[in-house]
Amino acid sequence: MAFCQNCGTVIPEGTNEAFCGTCGHPIEAATPESAPKKSKGKGIGIIATCIVVVAALVVGAFVFLGSSYKDPLNSFMKAVNKREEDSSKIVAGIYGKKFGKYYLKTIEAQEKLYDEDESSDELEELYEAIEDEFGDDWKISFEYKKSKKIKFKDLEEEFDFDFDDYMDDLDEGIEYYEELLDDDDEIEEYAEYFDASEKAVKEYLESQIAFMKAVQKMDFKQVYEVKGKFIVKADGDKYESESVTLYFGKTNGTWVYLGAEDEVEFEDDDEELLAELVNWYFIYNSLLD
Repeated sequence: MAFCQNCGTVIPEGTNEAFCGTCGHPIEAATPESAPKKSKGKGIGIIATCIVVVAALVVGAFVFLGSSYKDPLNSFMKAVNKREEDSSKIVAGIYGKKFGKYYLKTIEAQEKLYDEDESSDELEELYEAIEDEFGDDWKISFEYKKSKKIKFKDLEEEFDFDFDDYMDDLDEGIEYYEELLDDDDEIEEYAEYFDASEKAVKEYLESQIAFMKAVQKMDFKQVYEVKGKFIVKADGDKYESESVTLYFGKTNGTWVYLGAEDEVEFEDDDEELLAELVNWYFIYNSLLD
């Protein structure tokens, strides 16, 4: 059994993950002896282990080459081209492995409060509408025109967005949910409203708190501005969107989608179904919204 060298999380045997699912630290080759051990008064400490140098270099190279600002967009296109009908899995993919995990937990908890997941039904219907209009064999891709590294503060100016205010809002949200968790009367009232168990209500609140706390740890060291256009090929025809500018950031070892200058529009009006797919299941789902 191996452990993350940064936080001590157990790494499942045979995992193909490049980063720790808890802290986002690159996963290095490890041995059973690298298990974390408790030190008096100082919580969990990491004991140094002997790692074969060549293996560490190989793993390090894989981690470096395997992570890209293109990851969130590639995840979206891969899911759509496979006709993934669970919209939450598509969104989780563009949030990156770390934040996507917390997002999916909020969705799982939410589904215990609701009888149906209408969003997945809507996505299935959209796929069918696109196939009726453009044929069954259609695939979406992205043509990169220009990419450049920018500062996070430039992104804040572009969107008139204050990151510190955003963090303050998260603080308020966490405080609000924690107060609800401690109020048995409120829990009972919500359970009656949703016709669900009090346990389900608590699990939902706890999942929201965990997600917001994870987002609070964001610290963007790298941000990319990407210009290009979406392309859909179907039955020998090619449909192109207008040029779009997208933003991606890397935090805690994970690349996430941060937003777009404008919503996507395709060149012809009869291609609005394609625009709807890209906008609703990618463009509108910035992690910072």
